[in-house]
Amino acid sequence: MVGKCPFYHTSRKETMKKIINTDQSDLNIPENLSEESKNFIERLLLKNPEERMSAFEALNHPLILLYHDE
Repeated sequence: MVGKCPFYHTSRKETMKKIINTDQSDLNIPENLSEESKNFIERLLLKNPEERMSAFEALNHPLILLYHDE
């Protein structure tokens, strides 16, 4: 949605460190995204898998349903 990976680094090891050490409040989600887009990204990037959106929830998220062809 924004053109780059949230934890990207040229080194795999550094990418893993960023994933482990980044706090949810440190994510830089552009303000120009819709509220549905921001919510979708934030819920997919939660560290705790029990809190993270499931694949089923992601596929049924309002953002996805907005663009779903029926």
